[in-house]
Amino acid sequence: IAVTWRFFLITGSIPLIIAPYTIMKIPHDNKKIRQAEKKINLRDYKIPLAKSMIMMSGFFSAYFAILSFYPTIATSFGVPASQIGIIMIISSLTVAAGFILFGKLAAIFRKKYLIMAGSMIALAFAWLAVPYFSPIRFLAVPGMIVFSLGIGSMPIIPLLLMDRINPAVRGLISGVSYNFGALFGGLISVLLGTIGGIVGYSQLLLIIDATTLVCLLAVFITGATIKKRNESTSYLSGLSGDMDQ
Repeated sequence: IAVTWRFFLITGSIPLIIAPYTIMKIPHDNKKIRQAEKKINLRDYKIPLAKSMIMMSGFFSAYFAILSFYPTIATSFGVPASQIGIIMIISSLTVAAGFILFGKLAAIFRKKYLIMAGSMIALAFAWLAVPYFSPIRFLAVPGMIVFSLGIGSMPIIPLLLMDRINPAVRGLISGVSYNFGALFGGLISVLLGTIGGIVGYSQLLLIIDATTLVCLLAVFITGATIKKRNESTSYLSGLSGDMDQ
């Protein structure tokens, strides 16, 4: 038990490694952002809020659906119990690496395409990370690693918001969408645990795969609906808050 908890604590703390890196990479900008000339109406931002909540919920739900049950179900598809903790540590490191990689790519490619690509990578390899069919179970470990890399595209969502909405409400909308996504993912995890207690963990594998399919497809489809932002900067003055621009 002691070893298990050590692995748990290490796994949870690994993503914090990127925090100093992130702080160092934040540029110092003395420019003043032009304040909104009109009173901001949060209802103008219902579309970007809804889309960001859907995408955050999809990523969190898929991630929690697998990671929450991995220590329990991994042995059922051939992963040695002695290696589960190590695999989860590698998974957390891969997610952190994905944060950095997709953040770098966001300066080159359109953010919506990165979100769509990340969701498809995670979707394709989620079925390998938690393999229901015996012939593909030998791919469980590499599937888990690549799945984690795809999940690493999740921070692109708040970056997308920064390009599309008034600076005065960026923090609010990003915070609400992030916390709603985490809450929704937690509820999905609880629901899957309840279902697993009823149908058994052998059938839970298929249910987890189906859950990740639905959640990540929701991310992909929502990302695909985001249109290219116009050259207009009216959003800075609070005149526009539509992520479809």
